[in-house]
Amino acid sequence: MFEFERPYLIQDKTPRQSQVFGRHIYLLEQAGQHYWLKLQLPHGHTQFQQGFACEVECYGQWQNLQPSFLLPYQYAAKLNLPELTQTAQGLLLPHVPEAFSALSQCTPIDVIKRIRMALEQLDALHMLGYVHGDIKAAHFRYAAQQMFLIDFEQTRPIHDSGSILNATPRYMAPELFHAQPKTIQTDLYALGVVLYEWLTQTRLSSKSYLDWAVFHCQSAEFNLPEPWSVLQPCLDGLLARDFKHRFVSAKQASLCLETIKLY
Repeated sequence: MFEFERPYLIQDKTPRQSQVFGRHIYLLEQAGQHYWLKLQLPHGHTQFQQGFACEVECYGQWQNLQPSFLLPYQYAAKLNLPELTQTAQGLLLPHVPEAFSALSQCTPIDVIKRIRMALEQLDALHMLGYVHGDIKAAHFRYAAQQMFLIDFEQTRPIHDSGSILNATPRYMAPELFHAQPKTIQTDLYALGVVLYEWLTQTRLSSKSYLDWAVFHCQSAEFNLPEPWSVLQPCLDGLLARDFKHRFVSAKQASLCLETIKLY
């Protein structure tokens, strides 16, 4: 557990645009351990305040789940730091490496295992009746042979996800560009993009929102190279352009994965 009363080192990692909305991100170090601290100031933009409140509510609601897809967390309703001129709410998590980063360090067995664990944790969230709403590579963390999900600011009940466009275009399912609500299947599509980038060690890029829309809705082709081409059926089920042809659940994707042998 982090103790604010004890000495610690702090690095400001806040994106410039986030400061305008009352959001601050810090990397802390105490006794050789690293932590991420997310702060929300009371005067911040309404959407940022609502997102922060949503995330805090998720942690409080799911803190006793076993097994859990959550990292251990600390929440402070009123936190005073020398770096800030006013009191802020704070959410603190331990620093844990990203799950889908260096592919070269993974054996084929590791690859299958990590994909399976990501699907299991996403399915656990969906079975609680929620859509994550902001699936991206940085939101999957892996440590001690466990997979974790983070960042629940866009998480909503499955039947109350609305059609407000607050997603990252790089990970957006085609239907989101047509103002459809976020669903289990839009989460699965985003995971498919994460896995494609990981297995190809590439990063999708585009110049504008319109270009992203054309890419996801019309021109995208997600073909895996060797030796990962055996995973193509699973990827195709996650990334089907028409949601009617997409996997309906993470569990269905897991069943597809079980039929694949990489070794």
